[in-house]
Amino acid sequence: MTAKELAFIRTIADSFNISRTEHDNTKNFVLNAYNAIDKEHIMVIDSMKLPEIKGIRHQREKDLEGRIAILHHPSTDTFVVRYLGDLNLFLNGRPVIPERIELLEQGSLITGSLISPVYYSDISRKFHHVKEFTKISFVAKDIEYRFKNSNKGIKKFSFSKESGNLIGIMGGSGVGKSTLLNLLCGKLKPLSGQITINGYDIHQEESEIEGILGFVPQDDLLLEELTVFMNLYLNAKLCLSNLTEKELLRRVHQVLTDLDLEEIKHLKVGNPLKKFISGGQRKRLNIALELIRESLVLFVDEPTSGLSSMGSEKVMLLLKEQALKGRKSGFWNLSISGAERKHMWK
Repeated sequence: MTAKELAFIRTIADSFNISRTEHDNTKNFVLNAYNAIDKEHIMVIDSMKLPEIKGIRHQREKDLEGRIAILHHPSTDTFVVRYLGDLNLFLNGRPVIPERIELLEQGSLITGSLISPVYYSDISRKFHHVKEFTKISFVAKDIEYRFKNSNKGIKKFSFSKESGNLIGIMGGSGVGKSTLLNLLCGKLKPLSGQITINGYDIHQEESEIEGILGFVPQDDLLLEELTVFMNLYLNAKLCLSNLTEKELLRRVHQVLTDLDLEEIKHLKVGNPLKKFISGGQRKRLNIALELIRESLVLFVDEPTSGLSSMGSEKVMLLLKEQALKGRKSGFWNLSISGAERKHMWK
């Protein structure tokens, strides 16, 4: 590539407000000059025990011939991937053409007969994990529950997970999904066993974990006559009284933007029979009421119930994004049916 061609590309990048760092990283990625890329934005998967370039993100895949390179663009939070090798690999079921640069979309999966699957979520987590957030360890040990005057309930059950994960409780109607969710979030107390967060019992040491748990119920908690903005603002005013008005407004607008609600913030919420906003927007607003508190563990009861396939996908991508940022562990109760199941695993 000539100097004149590079200068032309730089001019185009400037016109689209692409930073010089991202432009240079992309140029070096195309030219296979990985050692010249900002180490914070490159990841390599190969068979080496130690990375060839010291200090970069690295994952070892002992049977991988060649190298999979992934470049992160922070401004758009997107990933591009390139495979240099001779194995038959597949990206979302399509053959990967060696040397070709592909966009790694949310939910993508790279597979091959000799390698372990490479998930978008695992790659994203390596770039998005936020170090300043305290790591949360959630443990349920030998918990058991019985309904009053009945031998039915939750049999002895153990579970443990750390922050940065999204977990679904799946099953048919009446099998106990909501009961288990209510046990894990502390709304029900188990007959035996213990549930702890970083070693603190959620029933015996409630003051130690105050503000850590968040719960989004299946039913709306919205004030019908108020706008989307006012619903979120009043909730923030009640929960975050320690913040100044400027800080409060900044957090409200940030959550509205993150949940794609900014454009409808001045619309009345209404009710399911007299709608002003869609079902998916109502669900995202309900989630926003909890997210604004910045709970470290978020429980969501049937987040996709009653939504269209597109609305379900938006809600699930939202929950995935929150978990991938390393800020929350997510638990949700999802009936195993139709488009909801499809989009959960996409």
